[in-house]
Amino acid sequence: MHRRPRGGGDHRDPGLVGLLRGRRRLVRGCGQGLAPRCPRSQPRRPWGGERPGRPVDGDGSAGSPPGVARGVGDGDRRPRRRESGEAGRADLRWPGRRPRDGCPPVHLGQRPRREQARERPGSTRAAHRTSRGGRRVTRSAAEIGAGLAQAREARPIRLGERIHVVGAAGAGASAAALHAAWAGAVVTACDAGGPSPYTAAFAEAGLELLTGHAAAHVTTTPPPDRLAVTKALTAIAPDHPELQAARAAGIPIEPWQQVVADAAYGKRLVAVAGTHGKSTTAGWLLAAVPHASAFVGALLPSVVGAPSTAIHRADAKRFVVEADEYAGNFDPYRPSIAVLTSVEWDHPDVFADELAVRDAFDAWIRRSAWHDGHRPVLVANIGDRGARLVAEQLSGWEGGVLATQVLDEDASPGPAIAAARERYRTGGGPAEAIVATITALDPGGTTLEIFGLPRAGDPLVVRLATAGRHNAANALTVIGVASLLGGDPVQVARGVGRFRGVGRRLERKGEAAGVVVYDDYGHHPTAISVTIAAVRQREPGRRVWAVYEPLTFHRTAALLEDFAVALATADAVAVADIWAGRDTDTTVASSAALAEAVARRRPGIPHGAPGSVEATADWLAGQVAAGDVVLVMGGGQSYRIGERLLAALSKR
Repeated sequence: MHRRPRGGGDHRDPGLVGLLRGRRRLVRGCGQGLAPRCPRSQPRRPWGGERPGRPVDGDGSAGSPPGVARGVGDGDRRPRRRESGEAGRADLRWPGRRPRDGCPPVHLGQRPRREQARERPGSTRAAHRTSRGGRRVTRSAAEIGAGLAQAREARPIRLGERIHVVGAAGAGASAAALHAAWAGAVVTACDAGGPSPYTAAFAEAGLELLTGHAAAHVTTTPPPDRLAVTKALTAIAPDHPELQAARAAGIPIEPWQQVVADAAYGKRLVAVAGTHGKSTTAGWLLAAVPHASAFVGALLPSVVGAPSTAIHRADAKRFVVEADEYAGNFDPYRPSIAVLTSVEWDHPDVFADELAVRDAFDAWIRRSAWHDGHRPVLVANIGDRGARLVAEQLSGWEGGVLATQVLDEDASPGPAIAAARERYRTGGGPAEAIVATITALDPGGTTLEIFGLPRAGDPLVVRLATAGRHNAANALTVIGVASLLGGDPVQVARGVGRFRGVGRRLERKGEAAGVVVYDDYGHHPTAISVTIAAVRQREPGRRVWAVYEPLTFHRTAALLEDFAVALATADAVAVADIWAGRDTDTTVASSAALAEAVARRRPGIPHGAPGSVEATADWLAGQVAAGDVVLVMGGGQSYRIGERLLAALSKR
């Protein structure tokens, strides 16, 4: 196949010239010209390098010392949000360009997009506040975490500190228990369901998992110094016996993320956030960045050779965490390097719409911290629309941006890099940019040509063992982080190329009777779409069954039509009963309604809603044929479908 030459190109392409002219018009429009405080007139400081000196905050005082987290407003000259109301946030929206320091909001005759969305009759903002049945599905983060201590700056875990972890068999809470024990704490742990695959490392760490919940776990002598819980527990079970006992005894109750943040104290923190790709990207970083401790929200057998979500290195100077946005779960993390993979509307029980999601990521990124003289940096996948919009509004932030993007086939790397450097400029100076083009998508993996990577020739060719364009974007962010940490490009490329994924992310479970079964955690329409596409890349020419166990009723109700569109890209569909999770209202959606919506989108597609995960597996065993691929997706008990189906097929 003929391929045109890559790279090169005039950096002052028409699009960039227009962008620069637009900037000049905006500056003239405010009547101040290039004022001395305008970032354009200041000498550039290295966005990822040594700190030239302690910064001066807006009040003239010296900034926080290295390694100490800075507040949202510390040294931050961005336009301030008013304390209440959507109108107070509207002036942060600039059509085409970001506001400059010292310039009043000028909208060039166009009202802010926030006002337009709010005032338009039948707007998505209004629609997203209710479910299909007209019920309100959005709660505040305060309601979700009622009774928990507020997020704070990390502090070291004391030797002998007593920490009790509730729900410790979960992916995150188990990691908190392990990291606390490795840091020298005396840890007790319990879970209503007993052991899980995530607790396999407990015995080696000297931990015992108690089955069930009881006040006696808290009223010990001596009592715990603090409890660590899943934030949603306080809303789901306000009368939980251990929470009640802790409150009666005056014992602080914190989200388990605070324990993980404390375990990372003093290390350079790399936090991976985003609607999709967090676990894969965080796990991938461990393959590219050696000698790092970590919490990753998935099993890591291909990375560390054992099922665990927690990694401990005694000599680690870096700590990688997966940072979840739900109800402020990521607030305890003050990263030196923040990674943003993607931003979409999700968690409709907390976020009214995508704007609310972007606001949450924006506020969290601005709390990133200097570390050992290094300016905080955001590594943003600007190929994703939501992540791009978040990065665009960081003009007043003191940190820097490293933009990564997998380009379309007809895009030239040179102009794309030049445009990104200006478009994502912050108070720390112009952005840096790394882009890639995909030269091969085949059953064996994906090949990338990478441009703009420091200390590497253009292009650097990387062969990935993973499938899917979305994984190419994840890999590029990993390479960007590794470059910030000083990794050798060739060694980084080798590490990235060896990575084969984390547990339940397009994980091949086996083959029986000519049927191949994959398991995946995908539970959002976008994740479902890209995973089906990746399976088609991996298994070309086969009939693809999409088998989905919806995760939570409120998400299914709010995104039902989007789920239908995504599932209809498969050749056949089965929808299991909805996993309620933290839901209390189970009347707003049903698996049968989702299956019917798929059939409306694609008439004639084989489909069904058989019931429980067990019933779904049994039904599938009578439907599939040799040559089929079954892709099981979901976040509850869906992994049991593949196991049961393979067992049934092996008896044929």
